[in-house]
Amino acid sequence: MALGKIFGFEPRIALAMIENLGSASAVFDLSPSSRDDLLPPYSKHRGKMGDECLQMAHEDYVKLSHHQAYFLPYTASSYPLALKEIADPPVGLYVRSSSSPEELFASSNVLCAVVGTRKATPYGQDMCRQLLEAMAQVEPPPVIVSGLAYGVDICAHRQALQCRMPTLGVMASGIDAVYPYRHQREAEQMVETPGCALVSDYPLQTSPVALNFVRRNRIIAGLSHHTVLIESKVKGGGMITARLAFDYGRELYALPGRVSDPCSQGCNYLIAKKMAEPIWDVAQTLSAMGLSLSSTSCDPVSEQKKVQRIYEEKLPSSDLSLASQLLLAIRSEPGIYLSELSQKLSCPEVKLMNLATMLEADGLIEVDILKRCRIRS
Repeated sequence: MALGKIFGFEPRIALAMIENLGSASAVFDLSPSSRDDLLPPYSKHRGKMGDECLQMAHEDYVKLSHHQAYFLPYTASSYPLALKEIADPPVGLYVRSSSSPEELFASSNVLCAVVGTRKATPYGQDMCRQLLEAMAQVEPPPVIVSGLAYGVDICAHRQALQCRMPTLGVMASGIDAVYPYRHQREAEQMVETPGCALVSDYPLQTSPVALNFVRRNRIIAGLSHHTVLIESKVKGGGMITARLAFDYGRELYALPGRVSDPCSQGCNYLIAKKMAEPIWDVAQTLSAMGLSLSSTSCDPVSEQKKVQRIYEEKLPSSDLSLASQLLLAIRSEPGIYLSELSQKLSCPEVKLMNLATMLEADGLIEVDILKRCRIRS
């Protein structure tokens, strides 16, 4: 923690010391002059590796327990392996969570970053929700990583929490102060929910200055196996994360939009330059990520039993069968239009609308004003 406080913006220096001397404590076992000899003659860090810095780190370490948090050093076996692959991984991570690092960063977990503009359009928010609803059907679901910011970030976190998916909020400040404060409720919910966490490489009491957000994005991209850019201008934080993901050799996906829409120009650019795969179909995107739908969530027998249990005495057998097919089709393709369901099931739209209204009244599905259907979480 002391080395992180000193070399937070140049973690490679601290990691090189740890590698050469065998441990972080070995650095501070040296005499003050020997410590400074590890640095170039005119380094701004000379004279900082003293007992005072160790004492400050100890005080922060004690405070972590008051915030339901812990420090995960680079040398820990549970430190995220994907993060070690980037050029400048953090010396350590501050983590607020009810789960252990072994649970949060297990090698079997698939981490997916969902990022974008702070001024997300209704189209971007709707597609973000559709994508996460589909991901929630994967067994086990991927861990959604984002930055707690306005717009796409908080939309992704909220949808993940609503769908009971694990989610990580990577912060540009110390984990003792949520920014923006308006997202305090979601942040606290993440801390209390198993599998979720707030993560930062900044020490306690670090303010969220502009430079911190840029550096924070390397952690979002570095942690994640896949990065999804929902909406972004050509310049913006989402584009920085997307470019980093591309540089790290991670899979990158972007949501195409209208050429004239500034919020889609960044996504369209990445697609045109063949840096990102376009999201033209939710199910196809999940398949490209290697995420297969849960066998139970789309099991026709399972849906049929559910419908029979509720409507056996209310509907004729033909309508029972149609209702189970309707549920199955909506579950396999969240956000599908009623007109598309009519074609898919070879059934008049009026009849399907009557069934859908009944299912919605009983809390099984949701139908929006555009007649798009989703399973109710």
